[in-house]
Amino acid sequence: MTEIGIRELKAGASGILRKVQETGAIYIVTRRGKAIGAIVPALGAAGRDERNAWDELLVLAGKAAAQWKENASPVEVLSEMRR
Repeated sequence: MTEIGIRELKAGASGILRKVQETGAIYIVTRRGKAIGAIVPALGAAGRDERNAWDELLVLAGKAAAQWKENASPVEVLSEMRR
């Protein structure tokens, strides 16, 4: 996964979306250094089958759950995972 600032996304949206479509790249969109969203390939894009994409999401969910702290927001958990 690659972090991308919202200004960089705005300036290079076409190229970024092309990479997502062609290579299956995943981008975490940030504003002032904090994650606000993600750009992920649609299921079936770039030769990815749906099962493979869901398996990847389940692995990521497991990693997030393992680091989840009581009363932590999703943004705090993602920030911890990036360290």
